[in-house]
Amino acid sequence: MGRETGMAANLTKETANKEEKQSSEKCIKKAWMSVALWKHRYEQSCKKYTVLEEQFDHLKQMRAHQEENLNRAKRMYEAAVRVAIRQNSEIERLKATMDDRLSSLQSLLKRQMNGIRQSANSRVLQCFEERNNSDLERAALVLRLNRVDEELRRLKVERVSNAVPMNLAGQIGDSSDLTYLRAELKRLEREALEAEASERVKLLGQEISLRDLELSSYKEKLAQLQSNFARQDQMLSARIAELESYKSRELELRRSFAQQIQSLELSLSAAHQAFAVREKQLLRQLHDAKI
Repeated sequence: MGRETGMAANLTKETANKEEKQSSEKCIKKAWMSVALWKHRYEQSCKKYTVLEEQFDHLKQMRAHQEENLNRAKRMYEAAVRVAIRQNSEIERLKATMDDRLSSLQSLLKRQMNGIRQSANSRVLQCFEERNNSDLERAALVLRLNRVDEELRRLKVERVSNAVPMNLAGQIGDSSDLTYLRAELKRLEREALEAEASERVKLLGQEISLRDLELSSYKEKLAQLQSNFARQDQMLSARIAELESYKSRELELRRSFAQQIQSLELSLSAAHQAFAVREKQLLRQLHDAKI
């Protein structure tokens, strides 16, 4: 009886130990499965972390490349601004030089015109004075002719009254000869005056022609300077348009770089946040797995 009771107790104990062993094996197996699962998840997280690190490094390289491009564009813009400023100063200097030359040419042309006008006026006044002098000389000659005529009449009267000999009358001549001589003298005087006046007019015309040639040359020089000034003005307008295009290009580059930098910063901040969240999750999972 006692033996049977002991055997039953041993059997019960062995059954209990066996069940406990099976339960322990199940728990251990479950624990190893959980560890394998957490290991797999940890490896996946490590892979994702590595991918995120690679993406972060790639984003850093992209940002460095963008910063390098931005610095290069800034240097190009600064160089373009310096060139534009230098060209603008050169254009202003050329414009001031052209203005000075144009004003000096206009003043020179004005002086030449005034000189030509004064010379012509002085010539005209001189011609008027010479004409007046010739009129005075003609009046003096007329007076002399009148005195000679009176003297001849007086001599004729004396011849008639005193019975002057015929040879004296022959020496004095007839009144018709005196009239012919007077007319011939007036004709010669008129021809001399006309020849002198025509000669003076010819000289004055030659001088006026020379002045006209000088004036034409000055006008041609003025036209050349005006054309040069117009060409310089066109160049100035082109340079100003180029400068404006540089400025607009600068604004476009600034906006583009600002947008790119902003998008890059947003991408980097989003990547940092995602990386931080994922890192917290992994740390929490590792902590839970250790527990």
